[in-house]
Amino acid sequence: MKIFQEYVGINQTKIIEDASSKELSDGCGYYIIDKYFEEKSIEKIIKDLIYIEKEQVILHSLDKENSEYGQIRSPFLYSKFIRNILCSEFILKLVKKHLVGNGICHLINGQIIRKTINHNQSLWHRDFNKSHISNPIMAFNILCFLGEYDNFYKFSTLKKSHQFSLIPGSQKSHGYPNIKIEKTISLNPGSLLVFNSQLWHKVLVTGNDQLFLNLMFTEPFIKQQINLLGASKDWIDKNIKKESELARIIG
Repeated sequence: MKIFQEYVGINQTKIIEDASSKELSDGCGYYIIDKYFEEKSIEKIIKDLIYIEKEQVILHSLDKENSEYGQIRSPFLYSKFIRNILCSEFILKLVKKHLVGNGICHLINGQIIRKTINHNQSLWHRDFNKSHISNPIMAFNILCFLGEYDNFYKFSTLKKSHQFSLIPGSQKSHGYPNIKIEKTISLNPGSLLVFNSQLWHKVLVTGNDQLFLNLMFTEPFIKQQINLLGASKDWIDKNIKKESELARIIG
């Protein structure tokens, strides 16, 4: 099975050339790569994330009132498919494009935004919430939109775009943003939103469940959220070989 749409016609080279680091720092703070993942890949990611969430809920004894409910931490530990995304040539080229140093993965989370449960992602926030503004940037996100669903356990995807809100240019400002200039954008399932991690944004809650895969990359001197305490020694020995790309990208 072909994993990414990059193998069936999407022009990676042109995307990399068009991707402007200046847009992330001095411009609106984001750009969109439309329909990057093909449908079979979306379904595979979703199935893996749902399975992993069940495992983590059991492991940490979380309940639906816990703010971690719907937050899937470091799914690459459980899914080879998601590890392949993290270390794909295209993603690594974007990291090299937007960061000055040898960028590393700060976090990789799955997010299930359920229509009946409050979720931190539906509040205004920025993922790298620091008091200073950096130019060139020190952190950026790649947010993968996986679609809206009426029943995750039947994988019956609704052919409906995500509605996502952000404050254009807010990566350049200190403090809480001016929400009067809020912009709502529509993104198709399988699309990527690449944005400065200091851009203010939120997920719009709809009448259906929504699912995302969120990757964030930073300069290597920033303390990352990923830790390997959930991985066994056997997993580390098997998957993180010396000098491997996976070892490098997760610091």
